[in-house]
Amino acid sequence: MAAISHWIQRANFETTEHGPADAAEAVRVFERHDWRGELNDYAELERTGTECCPPGIGFVAPNGEILHICPDAHQSAQVHYHLYAPSTLLRIIPIKVPRVETREGVHRSTVAELIHYFFEGRRDAILRALGP
Repeated sequence: MAAISHWIQRANFETTEHGPADAAEAVRVFERHDWRGELNDYAELERTGTECCPPGIGFVAPNGEILHICPDAHQSAQVHYHLYAPSTLLRIIPIKVPRVETREGVHRSTVAELIHYFFEGRRDAILRALGP
């Protein structure tokens, strides 16, 4: 299982880069972070009309794939999985096409599974867990 660096993004677009972690540490970081505080900051920025984004945590695999998780106040999260899908150019030249799978309302227990799958490079398991 590879160690992967991660970042935490705040509602005001500030990001904090963190060094490599294994899957278990990444899950701990996700579960222990003060998302309630981050979401309160997000709500305040939205209320005042200040440009903002949902807070979240992200991981970039060595192959360039990204798992970006934005928790909400309801024990779920919006998950963005950026991957490269195999395709062909002119039906003969193999290429990889960027694709993003986004899901709303992913339960936090599933998020922990997704982090483990991502660190293990289990693309099919991620896509199954995200569902259609």
